[in-house]
Amino acid sequence: MTVVGNLIGAATVEAVPKVSGPPRRGHGAARRSRHAAASSSPRSKTASFAEQIKQAQAACECRRATIRQREADLNGWRRRNLDRSKNLFDRQLIPKQTYDDTDARYQAAAAQLDLAKAQHRRRRRASTS
Repeated sequence: MTVVGNLIGAATVEAVPKVSGPPRRGHGAARRSRHAAASSSPRSKTASFAEQIKQAQAACECRRATIRQREADLNGWRRRNLDRSKNLFDRQLIPKQTYDDTDARYQAAAAQLDLAKAQHRRRRRASTS
């Protein structure tokens, strides 16, 4: 049976062959019957695709974990340090340079979070196109 169409999943991955070029038959290798070649090839391709899907899912979960970690970092002790430094600066208990350093570290953490989110979105768009 031959079917023509497109399958669109929730997420896709780029599936590429492990070696480049057209398939070649070995000169001394025993030739398999057409049925044997047809029946074994899809299974090995399916296993390879399944492994690629697992790897893509694992990479996606790693990106999500990175985002969660950066959010916790930013909203946790970095936010408290910035608030504490602002309070101390407003009361003239620390110099402006100390407050500016704390603010710069907070802004850098915010930028790292933004970068992690952007990379995750880019990878998701790339895997669905």
